[in-house]
Amino acid sequence: MKRTPAFSLTAATLALMISGATPALAGPLTESEMRSELLNKTLKGKRLGMTFVLQLSSDGHAKMQSTVKDDVGKWRINGQQMCLTWNEFRGGKENCATFSREKDGYRLQGGPLLRVVSGA
Repeated sequence: MKRTPAFSLTAATLALMISGATPALAGPLTESEMRSELLNKTLKGKRLGMTFVLQLSSDGHAKMQSTVKDDVGKWRINGQQMCLTWNEFRGGKENCATFSREKDGYRLQGGPLLRVVSGA
């Protein structure tokens, strides 16, 4: 049976719907998206059994409260990456990563899903 372009498009759309993928959610957040969607909000996540709350204020300060340890630090944006330097966590070394938007929150590159719990 020969497939027509209309059939192929319909099949591709159906496959996308079944997979749950949404093209608008793909890719890292831009600098302006990070500023408008993550700053001055309370984000909650869980990783390796540890629940944590992250707050990124517009003045460049960061605060993390967790079931294991609390810390404060600073953040900055470098292109499409947010760079965090904690006073104690990671030995005070800066770590940069992207955030991507997902259906239920924001995914930190190689890390947990963060949900906005206040400030939205």
